[in-house]
Amino acid sequence: MTGDDPGNDWQPDQTWRDADDAGPVVVVPDDETERRLLGAIMVEPSELGKFADRLGPHHFGRVTHATIYSAMLEARRRNGEPDVYAVLAQLRLAGNLERIQDENGSCAGTFYVQGLFDSGATGRNAEHDAGLVIENAARRRAIRQLDAIKAKLAKGDKLETVLDAQRAHLEQLAEVVRPTGETPLRRLDLEHYEREGVPAVDWLVKGWLITKGIVILAGDEKVGKSIVALALAQALARGENWCGLEVARACRVLVVDAELPEFMTANRAMRLGGHHENLFIASGQSIELDSPDGVARLEWGIREFRPDVVFLDTLQRVSGGLNENDTTDAKRFMGVLLDLRNRYGCGFVLVHHRRKGVAGFGRGSDSDSVRGSTVFRSTVDALWIAKKPKDGRMPLKLEAQRYGPSGITMLVELDFDGDEGPITLTGLGEVEPGNMATEAAEEAILATLGENGRMPRGDIEAALRQEHSRPTVGRALKDLQRAGHIRRPKRGFYELCLGNGETK
Repeated sequence: MTGDDPGNDWQPDQTWRDADDAGPVVVVPDDETERRLLGAIMVEPSELGKFADRLGPHHFGRVTHATIYSAMLEARRRNGEPDVYAVLAQLRLAGNLERIQDENGSCAGTFYVQGLFDSGATGRNAEHDAGLVIENAARRRAIRQLDAIKAKLAKGDKLETVLDAQRAHLEQLAEVVRPTGETPLRRLDLEHYEREGVPAVDWLVKGWLITKGIVILAGDEKVGKSIVALALAQALARGENWCGLEVARACRVLVVDAELPEFMTANRAMRLGGHHENLFIASGQSIELDSPDGVARLEWGIREFRPDVVFLDTLQRVSGGLNENDTTDAKRFMGVLLDLRNRYGCGFVLVHHRRKGVAGFGRGSDSDSVRGSTVFRSTVDALWIAKKPKDGRMPLKLEAQRYGPSGITMLVELDFDGDEGPITLTGLGEVEPGNMATEAAEEAILATLGENGRMPRGDIEAALRQEHSRPTVGRALKDLQRAGHIRRPKRGFYELCLGNGETK
């Protein structure tokens, strides 16, 4: 047997030639993906159990890589852990270590295997890379079969005869490349978890953002939510703390700013830290996920840059013509992100808006204030609310999340050094829930007056009654008056102060 299925007659001394048959079409394997996958397995051996039943040595395009992967499978069968030492030992035992060659055909042996281990690969995307190796094998097989058909037709063979001769190969190919909906389910390997234990939650930002998590960061216009998001992107790229919260490791980050022109995005990015090799920013470009072209452009960026986290600013801009209030459209949008996450192992941070209050009702809880269908809130792993800053301090609330505590609010101080100087975000720690009640009422009052104009106190209390008690509203009204944010034009009525003596 030859080609992608080298089988029992495959010989490891054919290292670094294509594992495919020689032919008129030379198909170059995806060496980078294969090397990254092999390195990831040795760094995190437990990942192999997720795809060992689907991925075989015959799927690798280089026989050197097939040899190493065979050693991994055998090491797993013998010892349970195909780490770098077990793999090297298995290669020596089988007499294949000295046959491992580099891309120049030189004997590399231990150095090549150790280089894979030291390459910086991690297990986070191992399962996805295994799928790519399988897809690449199917692609090579398809090209070979098509090339064989063309060669026979060129010799004058009849099409029907050629197809009959190739039928077995084509049917075998159909088993590898299954249409959507026919992919077999993968069984959860509980035996593995009984043996290894269930891993702890993998936090990127401790207590706030998990690896591969999808987050909505919602806020009113001009409260600074995009600055908070870009500051987080910079911190993740550098592995530095964000607003006083621990960032576990440096990550690759893709930012799609679909709202601001390029020069404004560049100004903010430079003031928040500038260039970093782990940071890819796309600005002033149309990426609308309601169209195949928009999805393809985003997927290209993810596939080429391989980010750990993707920032989309804003959800409204990248959703294109989709109606964010429509359940079907919201499911379609979130389905695109979930598919990209499952295929490429990345998480998403979606910058979004809060809805305006409705006269007589306010806008409900912080969770209910997020604009659009409830599908968004029910699908994401965490919901953050950026609230209107007071004296340069923004309350940032972790309203809800799946994998940790919720209802946490921290104060973030935003310091702008003029129009061109650095922008600094400083975390001032968590705020006790009771201390936030008056500030939350103040924010709700400002939003309600902004929406409705001058209002009597009784109507304000009625609009906020679902979330705020009358005493809390009373304290908030007094504080806002003292701070000069609202005024009483006549007894019992309140309106916003817009500055320069103007009111609303």
